[in-house]
Amino acid sequence: AMSHTVPNKPQVLRLYKTLINESKKMLAPGRRDWLVYRIRKEFRQNKGITEESRIAETYRLAEVHLDTIKVQVQHLNKPILEERSKKRSTVASADNAFDPFAEPADDIEESPTETPNSIEYSDSDMFKMDDLQSLESTNKIEKE
Repeated sequence: AMSHTVPNKPQVLRLYKTLINESKKMLAPGRRDWLVYRIRKEFRQNKGITEESRIAETYRLAEVHLDTIKVQVQHLNKPILEERSKKRSTVASADNAFDPFAEPADDIEESPTETPNSIEYSDSDMFKMDDLQSLESTNKIEKE
């Protein structure tokens, strides 16, 4: 999408839904919940924007975040999925009768390093408010 074109309401809603749905693919529960929370908050905060250039800019920023989320989902789900398949194969060889329809064990969902309380968000984490604000002020300066 070109940054000059102003998105219409259906486009904004579609992007919002896509951001939420992509975030829900995150297997680490803490990070998944945090992403969904941040997206909802950002959209709520930006709901009142009427200036067309700001709408276009915010929309473009959200598109960038969507790409970042997709990459993070790929990257962060990998160790969790590997851990799961390791556990499954251990279980399978243990009783020699792997049941493909068995419910996954409860403890599989959370990898030990990614419990909600232990997640530390680095400075590079997206949706950081100060990043967004500094981006906005940079844009204002450029326009003046």
